[in-house]
Amino acid sequence: MRVTAIFLLLALFNIQLFAGGPANQYIDVSYAYSQGDFDTDQKTRLTQLQLTYGQVQGRFDFSADLPFLFLQDSFGDETGLGDITLRGGMAVIGNNLAPDNLYASVAVKLPTADEAKGLGTGEPDVGGFLSYTRDFNFLNLTVLGGYIVTGDSRTQSYNNIAVYEVALSKMMAPWFVYGSLTGRQQTLDYGDDPLELNGGFFYHIKSGLFFKVDTFVGLSDGSPDMGVMFGIVQWL
Repeated sequence: MRVTAIFLLLALFNIQLFAGGPANQYIDVSYAYSQGDFDTDQKTRLTQLQLTYGQVQGRFDFSADLPFLFLQDSFGDETGLGDITLRGGMAVIGNNLAPDNLYASVAVKLPTADEAKGLGTGEPDVGGFLSYTRDFNFLNLTVLGGYIVTGDSRTQSYNNIAVYEVALSKMMAPWFVYGSLTGRQQTLDYGDDPLELNGGFFYHIKSGLFFKVDTFVGLSDGSPDMGVMFGIVQWL
């Protein structure tokens, strides 16, 4: 569920930075790659192409993302549709453009990935998240916490997990840069809890069009060793 927490944080940055103008819909097209051995002698590589559609209406926002996955591991190579994620959120205190705000969101993972190929669990997950952003003039601080109720597959039981994230960000037009520490509980009864250090930026190319990069390194054996994502965001 790493992608859910990162997606929520980046979506929150999207809203804070770019909403409020005449455009209130956006399309996000991204490419991501990650790899890791998870404290084994086998390396897993995952490539993901993702299309995201989002809307912002005042204090409320909604988004849906559709991933396509390419998985390489010791069992062979698999490709196919990933799990679709639907997310909705609102500014509880302040608004999406306020320097200090409290933001709540809910995410639902739909089991559209092929469980037999190892691309998903075949069951839905539901998560609730709460984040607070504080503007310190020179830096923004965002603290996010959440809880995900995971669905058990036919062959495996998964633990419900708590997730957390602490991020610092800075707007230096046309750049928006950030770094964050992301952690969550392990979904299995064994293995380290995943923990990652992330960094990235948005670059304003022209009106309504942004280029983004996100990278991470795993800080525990429960995380991939590294990953990178590139994307284009177009406000409509």
